[in-house]
Amino acid sequence: MLRFLLTVFLAFISFTSYASKNVINVTFKNNSSNLVKCSNYSNGQYTPFLRLHSEQSKSIATFPKGSALHCWHQISSNSTTPLTYFHTNQNGTYDLLMEKVQCGRECSNAKTRWATIISLPNGDTAYNKMEKYNK
Repeated sequence: MLRFLLTVFLAFISFTSYASKNVINVTFKNNSSNLVKCSNYSNGQYTPFLRLHSEQSKSIATFPKGSALHCWHQISSNSTTPLTYFHTNQNGTYDLLMEKVQCGRECSNAKTRWATIISLPNGDTAYNKMEKYNK
């Protein structure tokens, strides 16, 4: 009986150790005056999971590590920034910024446009001009 209990206990410790390595503690923070929305890619489709109004944040203690996300800002009732794709690979705060960026051929006559820039916990930024992240 003691051997069985020891085996169950060790299996539980092993599972919780494995599970804790596959989740991270993240905070998503909207640093704009516009609504921001994000979706999570899973099973071949994007599912909405986040909606933050101006200056709101949301912390999630057990977010799946390596999740493929895309986010965008609502500019008006019929206009949004292009999607920005990124992965959640680090603990910490993901700042969701709305910034003006240089514009190429995709903008006709405009030289700049609004974009969603993601400031990652390590200080790097994610902005990929509507190109999907390699999954």
